[in-house]
Amino acid sequence: MSANTPKIVYNVTEELKETFNRGLMVGRGIGIFAGAGVSVPSGIQTFRGANQMDYFDGYPPTYLSTLETLQERPETCWKFFLYLYQLVRVAEPSVTHKVIANWQNKYISRGNGSAFCLITTNFDGLLSKAGAIPHELHGNINKAKCLVCNNVYSMDALDLQNLPPKCECGQILKPNITLLNDYVSEDAYQQTMRISCAFYFCIGTSGVNNHAANFFKHIKDKKMATLIEINPRPSYLTKDMDYVIRGNAEDILPQFEYGQIN
Repeated sequence: MSANTPKIVYNVTEELKETFNRGLMVGRGIGIFAGAGVSVPSGIQTFRGANQMDYFDGYPPTYLSTLETLQERPETCWKFFLYLYQLVRVAEPSVTHKVIANWQNKYISRGNGSAFCLITTNFDGLLSKAGAIPHELHGNINKAKCLVCNNVYSMDALDLQNLPPKCECGQILKPNITLLNDYVSEDAYQQTMRISCAFYFCIGTSGVNNHAANFFKHIKDKKMATLIEINPRPSYLTKDMDYVIRGNAEDILPQFEYGQIN
């Protein structure tokens, strides 16, 4: 639908809830784009925004998250990657992860799982841990990959006492995540773009990332879709939304009263 001026609210209004439920009653689909803000309540800091990590070992995380720096300072980069991995290992899914998983599983239980489109740029695996089946555009930090021979290893199987870890071919490994100047496979991204949904939720993303921006640039041209942003602060995507709900997703999503957590 993509109105010229988004309607800004601070809770799920009865109007929005009725619109949402009416679409679900006729079997229309749901699309969700989950950004880094979704995992902040689980203790995973973002690289941008109010909850961003400023420095690690004297370097900004954006500097340590490039292939060039990995090649120039492999030990320092891997100290940073190991820090992130250890955060992820002990992190538990938030209310947001669980609600999203319940929504998706409700669709699956009705035999309509293909109508639920879940994309995330998070590499923490917390949506999967909550029981969801996301398209992880930026990979998963629970694995590491060789840039030369493409061997993939579980992080748990690596010697992380001696950094950087290396492949059996002798090359330095990198976490199986997308770094800031890394190549991203478009397969899952293009697949989700083809799914037609009644509602598209943009949750916890600043919209700076090209994938989020390009996804919603494409989606806003779908005249019958309702675009909903859930974010405590304005983003680069706000202007393209129909509804903007100013608040934290863990407070907002349960208000839709669909697929509640048991």
